[in-house]
Amino acid sequence: TNDGDFALKKTHPNHEIWKTYEVQIEGAIKPEQLAKLMEGVELDGEMTAPAMVQELPAVTKGDVIEIRIREGRNRQVRRMFEEVGLNILRLKRSAIGSLRAPALRGGTWRYLTQQEVDKWLSECEGRKKTKDAKDQKETPAAPAAVKDKKRARPKLKLGKI
Repeated sequence: TNDGDFALKKTHPNHEIWKTYEVQIEGAIKPEQLAKLMEGVELDGEMTAPAMVQELPAVTKGDVIEIRIREGRNRQVRRMFEEVGLNILRLKRSAIGSLRAPALRGGTWRYLTQQEVDKWLSECEGRKKTKDAKDQKETPAAPAAVKDKKRARPKLKLGKI
């Protein structure tokens, strides 16, 4: 995107926005590897948050896995798969929050519609994280008003990860 504040709201781990990836792996995933990814794995001495994981229909060699995470650690998906003994052949981010990656060629972009911008911003503004002594809970927050609806619409730029 060409809008830094907008990008921060959508990508910073504190906002806990779901990021969806399609991962093509070498060979087949074992049930215990799938379970470990879903429970969370240890990276740098800390457990990752549980992920949503499912197998997708494979059209080429190797299984294709869809994984959804809310964190954003450095190279997290690659490191999670490596930790459970899986070799990644191809990794593609297919969505951030409700915004699915359109069928654009790598390195190309398009403007987001105002509806997409509003929906995306409300995903961040309608949630706030509170810390409890034992765990973290999400509580609804009152949606904040979008300050400047006339500002330039952010661009969406896609490329290989």
